[in-house]
Amino acid sequence: MSEAQAEPTSTPQPPTATPSEPPKTPVVPAETRPTDEQILEFETRVKETEARQFELVSLPLKMDVLLGEYVNGSPSFYEKLQQVVPKYSQFRRCRPDGDCFYRAFAFAWFERMLMNPDALDRGMARIQWTKELLDRAGFQELAYSDFLESVQHVLKSIKNLDEDVYTLLANFQDPELSNSIVVHLRFVTSAYLKVKEDDYLPFILEVWPTMHQYCANCVEAMGQECEDLMITALAKALGISLEVVYLDASAQVDTFSTIRFDQKDENMEEWCVGPENPICLLYRPGHYDIAYKTTEQTASKE
Repeated sequence: MSEAQAEPTSTPQPPTATPSEPPKTPVVPAETRPTDEQILEFETRVKETEARQFELVSLPLKMDVLLGEYVNGSPSFYEKLQQVVPKYSQFRRCRPDGDCFYRAFAFAWFERMLMNPDALDRGMARIQWTKELLDRAGFQELAYSDFLESVQHVLKSIKNLDEDVYTLLANFQDPELSNSIVVHLRFVTSAYLKVKEDDYLPFILEVWPTMHQYCANCVEAMGQECEDLMITALAKALGISLEVVYLDASAQVDTFSTIRFDQKDENMEEWCVGPENPICLLYRPGHYDIAYKTTEQTASKE
């Protein structure tokens, strides 16, 4: 009996590779996509969370502390900051929450009044005058009275502090009281811009059709960063001479710059803080802190 011949077996072939398709981006249904308002709200919450890591106003710090924070940063920025250190020896941090200019301005001014009784009397009189300004600009007394009273409360407490800067600092670290001061200064800035609309309107017309719209959206709203136009208006309304040290990372300019705001309202007889010894602020992109010249003393007894 003959053996059955085995049927030839086919050699197994490797599987044919199919061209891979690029991964498809999942399509998010329109109804689940975040709206622009939701994105803005999320970004705002993130900024607020980051800002709360900082005190509203800090104790005075050596400028070398700030220099150390930028040692590995932009060489141009670091070089400019090195030039600042010999001239401005100390600074106070202010919370980077969009209200830092107004808070820094207020604390620096109030601290100056703490060390000078005459300046305090002039400051208290000018703050009382802001009620007249707000009325002329159309603000309702019910809208501003609580904030004005908060400012006056702090100024009256200064009169009895005997140069105790720590009590002043505690007032500015209290969120309700500190923010009330900020709101009042925002209202004063807005009121002055409205009353002097003919002087300031040309600077905003490219973006804002009316001064009222500009003030409602950019000046009175908490968290909105301050612009030079607002600084000019507030400093002039209150008769505060102000020096701002500007720092940026631009390599086109090899030194820091300072800008002086040295105008007071024409109806003021005396400065609240005169040009011979202005209050000083330090500006980094989007943020203001308080600066002290090397020759200047803070109210702290440290």
